[in-house]
Amino acid sequence: MKSKILAIIVVCFLSACAPAPTATPTASATATSVAQVAPTATDAPTPTTAPTETATATSTRMQTATATNTATNTATVTLTRTPTNTPLPTKTATPRPVTLRSLADKIGFKIGSQIIWEGLIDTRISKKYAAIASDEFNELMIGGELNWGGTALPNKFIRPDKNTFIFAKADRLVKFAQANKMTILGGMLVWGPYYDPNRTYLPDWLMQGNFSRDELINIMQDHIKTVMTHYNGKISTYVVVNEPYPYNQGVDFWFDRIGEQYIDLAFEAARKADPNAVLILNDTANYVWGSQRTNYDYQTVQRLNNRSVQIDGKIHPLLDGVGIQLYVDAANPPTKEQLKTTFEHFGEAGVQVYITEALVNTSKLHVAEPDKQQVQAQIYADMLDACLQSKVCKSFTIFGFSDISSKYVVGSDAEASPFDENFNPKPAYFALRDVLSKYAQKQK
Repeated sequence: MKSKILAIIVVCFLSACAPAPTATPTASATATSVAQVAPTATDAPTPTTAPTETATATSTRMQTATATNTATNTATVTLTRTPTNTPLPTKTATPRPVTLRSLADKIGFKIGSQIIWEGLIDTRISKKYAAIASDEFNELMIGGELNWGGTALPNKFIRPDKNTFIFAKADRLVKFAQANKMTILGGMLVWGPYYDPNRTYLPDWLMQGNFSRDELINIMQDHIKTVMTHYNGKISTYVVVNEPYPYNQGVDFWFDRIGEQYIDLAFEAARKADPNAVLILNDTANYVWGSQRTNYDYQTVQRLNNRSVQIDGKIHPLLDGVGIQLYVDAANPPTKEQLKTTFEHFGEAGVQVYITEALVNTSKLHVAEPDKQQVQAQIYADMLDACLQSKVCKSFTIFGFSDISSKYVVGSDAEASPFDENFNPKPAYFALRDVLSKYAQKQK
């Protein structure tokens, strides 16, 4: 009896513990099993080199319900990843933007702009201003920050009194140029307009001081020596004398107090201060041959070329180049041939030509704005093309690349620069770039 009872208990126990019988899985069940093992394209990120996945699933279940009830379950999954030989994509270098600077560099030419201290420190514009300055130009011109001071530049006194020099603002521009591998055109060492008391470029202590002629010569030459010594090896080119005016009294302070010899004395001091610097005589309205200013500048160039100074046993000329200011009225511009003729005549006199201050004033053009900008663009192109065609012109400097600064030079309605007040390039910019591109293509 106990043995029967024990047999019944064993059978009941085995029946309760054994899994219930199930049917052999169908194809759809097998597919579900594969999907669970191998992730689909939508479930996993696709690598650059996509692997091939193979999954095999086998599920076998056999069950025999007997008194001893034996159950067998087998599940096998095989996952194989075979990498392909697809190469990784090759990285292509981003082409460098074509700028005025990149094209000028190709032909060994200086394309420059006056850069002002305020543009680098005014947080509203400084980032964009600095980017355009360094991207588009390989030469930086320092203007007001190197002037003596005066009512025209009340916040830019480099020499507030006879014994004090303040270089901080000019130093900032020099550091910017050095950081961006730009050469520097420095000016103006000697400049004396004082006909308008509300717009002078010399300090009161100088103009109102009771200095003798010899004292003024010493003050002028000391100024030149001090500035050029401070920037020795940093500024490569200087406007030594700017806009001499011998025609009338009451216009040029230095001419009135010292006489025409001040020009020669200034260049002597500059050459002794830095024998390796490029020294320029700069003037305005001197771009059409035969005009009063070109005639005077030509005679001055010839006189200076007949003089030299000896430094450490070597003979150095006083003058290297003539600076030509192209403040052009878009309603009455010079022709390309007129400009080229003037440049070539100065070259024949033995000096190089530097376009130091270029702006095209559109205020007198009575046409629609799009047409106005196209006229301006053509004039800029002609000026630069004449410079390059002459083969004696070594640089082309815009006196402020944006209307935001040039309006203070030629008027708020002049719109004289290649970039507008929001730093957008105007047709004039692209015209300048096209001219440089033409000459760069010839170099290939």
